[in-house]
Amino acid sequence: MNKNNEQFLGPDLLQGTLANDLLRASWRRCLADYRLDPSSRHSAAMAGASTVHEIRQSLEEVVHDTQGVIKRIRHIAQDVGYVLLLSSPVGVVFESFADSVQGEEIEVEGLTRGSVWNEDMVGTNGIGTALVSRQPVTVYGKAHFNNHFRSFTCSAAPIFASDGRVLAVIDLSGRASGDESSEYRFADHFVREAAAQASMILFQKQHKADCLIALSSEPDPHANEKPGRGGG
Repeated sequence: MNKNNEQFLGPDLLQGTLANDLLRASWRRCLADYRLDPSSRHSAAMAGASTVHEIRQSLEEVVHDTQGVIKRIRHIAQDVGYVLLLSSPVGVVFESFADSVQGEEIEVEGLTRGSVWNEDMVGTNGIGTALVSRQPVTVYGKAHFNNHFRSFTCSAAPIFASDGRVLAVIDLSGRASGDESSEYRFADHFVREAAAQASMILFQKQHKADCLIALSSEPDPHANEKPGRGGG
């Protein structure tokens, strides 16, 4: 990326809480690899209803197995006026939940079922950048490459299969306000936690017939207990 393009990274990416490698790398891909225009302003593309239906069916088992996790984070989204999006590994939202007035307003602006969030199409964004990086990411306000989405904050994290494949992405999106540090951190925390829980549920199901060994750096609270006397 040449020096002239540094101006497009803006202060939100070059300093402060958003100065991280994931976002800088994403912006560089947008400029150098995808040849996207950082001054562009357009909504996400929409997949056809039949495509969304097919994707939803193909991920039915994943949704069913992780429904408890999805239900919990859906309540969180409702409480704070966010939308909850579930995306396929190709960036197509196959399920969306807007359970509040604020959420419905966000959904109308394009963060909804059928929207396509490939990074090479709309630039740096929660779902697309999480898919490329295979890591949780929060894209807050001006960190979005596309001008159209700079009024939003989007926190996304991949859900993994037991073999390491990305099965889906879970995303919490809301309005970006001036209080960046506190506003985006809560969504980032809950999305990371939900994706980790969902991935573990799927892993345990896949290996339910196997012997699983869990390793922990925490001390065993029962390590120093003396064995009880008498038989049982």
